[in-house]
Amino acid sequence: MTDAATIQTTIQVVGLVIGVVVVMWQLSRQHGNAIAEQRDQAREQLRLEIHKDIAAKIIRADSALTVFGTTAWSTVGMLDVRRKSLNEGGRDIQSLTSTTSERFTRQYAAASGATLEVIWILESYEIAFPGFETFRTRLVEKSAELSTKFGNLHSALLGYLAMTLPGHERQGTMTIVPPPPDTAKLDELRTLSDSLREVEFDIHMYLSDLRVAAQNHLLAGIFPGYRAKERRPDDPRFEVLRPMLGPSRSGRSSRSTPV
Repeated sequence: MTDAATIQTTIQVVGLVIGVVVVMWQLSRQHGNAIAEQRDQAREQLRLEIHKDIAAKIIRADSALTVFGTTAWSTVGMLDVRRKSLNEGGRDIQSLTSTTSERFTRQYAAASGATLEVIWILESYEIAFPGFETFRTRLVEKSAELSTKFGNLHSALLGYLAMTLPGHERQGTMTIVPPPPDTAKLDELRTLSDSLREVEFDIHMYLSDLRVAAQNHLLAGIFPGYRAKERRPDDPRFEVLRPMLGPSRSGRSSRSTPV
């Protein structure tokens, strides 16, 4: 074999080897891209499922809080109407008082439990919610505050709520409606009710902030270029919760940075 033939053969072999290497590199790269794409799709699917879960729990908590807060407000309001009717020489409209201690307690338990479910999902998916510690902290604080406010109002209302007692077999249950409180006691009840509604309102607002933040954080990859609008109250005293990045995550005095 001449030198020229040897060189030609060597060039062909080298070219073949280079071709094989290039093909293998391309296949490896395509495989890596496919794996990365599958991983991204799986991540977006998980984010979507987490969002569905937390959105459903926020709706449930909002609804339960509204029912509970409305009962607290209307119960005191109806007692006020009954007292005014009596003070003006009218009759006591006992039918206005239908709330029992059991019903009020059940509604509080539903509102508190639904709020705790929201806190629980933030803890369960902590890795999916970096910077959301402020939301958990505030909701825990407000849940504890709501418990105290409920206890205070419930204790003060206890002697004025309707009572359902077992009656005669043919009569079924029997409802007893105590007389309404006097004006001074009503002032106390209104103060306690207003105080409870303020905490309820705060929780509603924090849940609204969480709903927006969860959408922007979890759905950004599905809806690129779009963001849900944050709450912007006219009164700067009202706190707006946002996800936090960096060392300061208290959220009390510094504005957080959206992720």
